[in-house]
Amino acid sequence: MVSLKKSELRIIEDAFNRVGYVLDFSGDQYEEFFEEELGVNIWDEKYGFHGGSKGKRLRRFVEVEGPTLVVDALRKLWTHYEDSCAGELSDLDKAKKKSRLELCSRLDAGLTRVVKKVPARAWTKEELERRSQ
Repeated sequence: MVSLKKSELRIIEDAFNRVGYVLDFSGDQYEEFFEEELGVNIWDEKYGFHGGSKGKRLRRFVEVEGPTLVVDALRKLWTHYEDSCAGELSDLDKAKKKSRLELCSRLDAGLTRVVKKVPARAWTKEELERRSQ
């Protein structure tokens, strides 16, 4: 699991999220893209934490998956976008690409904060007995 700063999440949302839409994907195309390119069921419950839109599911995907899968998804999404633009990127798109590539590089290098789940502390039998008194 990768914990991104809000500014890093905005980079992703600015590059791909269009008010709930992700790029030019219909619901079926979005599902197909994630299944075929990443082996992921994007409609799985775990990605619906923020809501059911494609944009919110992408955000949750980025929050819960590991850096390797997230970077792979971001790169493939950007490639899809560039292919749909036929190579004609605006200056804004070029700036988004630069910031997204920098984020991918940081993720690849492990420079973002990786959240490690710490198991809950287990109480000893003596502690449980003492607490129940």
